Amino acid sequence: MENNMGIPSEEVDTIISSKPEEILSEEPEEKGPGKIITIVTILVVIALGIYFWKSGCFTTPVETITNVDTILVIEPRELTIDMNNSAQIRVYIQGADIESREEITDQAEWYSSNLSIVTVGNTSVKGQVVSRDEEGETFITMIYGDQIETIPVVVKRAGLKVECYPVLAEKWTEEGIKTAQTGEAIDWMGSYIEIGSPHYDYKWTGTNGLNDDSAIAEKTYMTPGLKQVHFWTKDTAGTIAEADCSITIIK
Repeated sequence: MENNMGIPSEEVDTIISSKPEEILSEEPEEKGPGKIITIVTILVVIALGIYFWKSGCFTTPVETITNVDTILVIEPRELTIDMNNSAQIRVYIQGADIESREEITDQAEWYSSNLSIVTVGNTSVKGQVVSRDEEGETFITMIYGDQIETIPVVVKRAGLKVECYPVLAEKWTEEGIKTAQTGEAIDWMGSYIEIGSPHYDYKWTGTNGLNDDSAIAEKTYMTPGLKQVHFWTKDTAGTIAEADCSITIIK
C-alpha cells in the first residue's frame, strides 16, 4: 500500500521506528591518509612527553628541611634553690650525636619574671640565677633566636640545724669531751647538721659569764662544777637555729 508520497507504508514505518541516537552513533570508518595522520600525531605527542620528562621540565618540588636533627636542651629544666644562693642554667644545641653538643648560654637572652625572688645574669655571667631572701615561685625566660623557653624556679628557705660541744683547746676531738680540769682552756664548737644559707652570725652565752660572738668560743673555768652553754646562730636568709651543751669541770 502506498501513501500520497508514493512510498510504501512498510518503509515509512521502518523509518519512523528508527531511533535517532542509533543513527547518529554510526560513524563512518576513517580510511586513507587521515587515519595515518592521526597515528603520527599521537606518536609525536608521546615522544615530546618523554623528552620533556627526561630533560627535567616536569619535576616535583622537594622541600628542604633544615635543623631537623638538632634540638634545644636546657639544663636544668626546673630549678629549686635555697634563699640567698645561686645556681647556673645552661642551654645547648644538641645534635643526633651527644658529642655534637654546643653550648649557647652566652648567646641567649635571659630574664626573670620576679626580681624580688630571683635575678638572672644577662650580661657578665649569663644564665646565673641568684635567689634573694624571699621564698616563692617564679620562672626564668630564655630567648634564643625565635625560640622562647621558660624555666620554673622555686626558692625555699634552707633548713638550719646545729649542735654544740666542748673540746680541749690544745687537743680537738670530733666527739667532744664530757669533763675537764680547772684551768684547762675549753673551746666551744658549733656543728651545722643542716647548713641553711651561709654565712652566719654567732652568739655564745653560758655559765661563769661566757659571752662571745665568734664562731668558736674559748673559755677557761677556774671553779669546778657543771658548766652550761647556749649556742645561737643565724644564716643570711634570717633562719635561726639554737643548741645547748655542757661540760663538767673537776679539780
